[in-house]
Amino acid sequence: MSTQQPVEIYPKSDPNLISPFLIAKLEKEAQRNWDIFYKNNQEKFFKDRHYLTREFPELLPPPGAAPEAKHFVFEVGCGVGNSVYPLVNLDSRVFVHCCDFSPRAVELVKKHAEYDPERVNAFQCDITQQDLTANIPSGSVDSILMVFVLSAISPEKMVAAVKNCSRVLRRSPSARVFVRDYACGDLAQERLMGKKSRKICENFYARGDGTVKPACCSAMSCRQEQ
Repeated sequence: MSTQQPVEIYPKSDPNLISPFLIAKLEKEAQRNWDIFYKNNQEKFFKDRHYLTREFPELLPPPGAAPEAKHFVFEVGCGVGNSVYPLVNLDSRVFVHCCDFSPRAVELVKKHAEYDPERVNAFQCDITQQDLTANIPSGSVDSILMVFVLSAISPEKMVAAVKNCSRVLRRSPSARVFVRDYACGDLAQERLMGKKSRKICENFYARGDGTVKPACCSAMSCRQEQ
């Protein structure tokens, strides 16, 4: 008697998966959906992140650094500047490069009362496709900050995005990349897994407003190795 498991020729479909048509639509309209998000919420949706330097003290110049020495930070996915302005206000030596997928978000950063091109370089960029060195000198940044950024990138594009960011990071033992994002087993995952017909692939979901997020970092596993 054979002990082999039967081959599932027609695997059961996941009833929560979004149709391929809707997945393609979300991809095509991603920038528009983020623009609408910022149009509706302006600068009122997120609070300023004053906690950042408690968690990541290396975002500021190191102790003993020369008073005139600039410290360059690059924030990926800056939104409306909720990390940018708390950072530049803490130390006059900090210069922040920042970008966002949404042109409207970048516009709001530049409209901020404290925006100063001598302290902040804000620009629109799709980091999965556009070379960051067009706006930031190669190998010039001391720290990179990514707060809920990988959450908004489809899993198959994450590696390209990270490699792009690495091009502007200083080649130094002191250079750092700081990431804050969702994790497996957190409340965000439980909420998303309880919603029907919003699943793009394993651990990667669409919000009701058309923006996307993973349920946890293992969304990277959706990427197929080339």
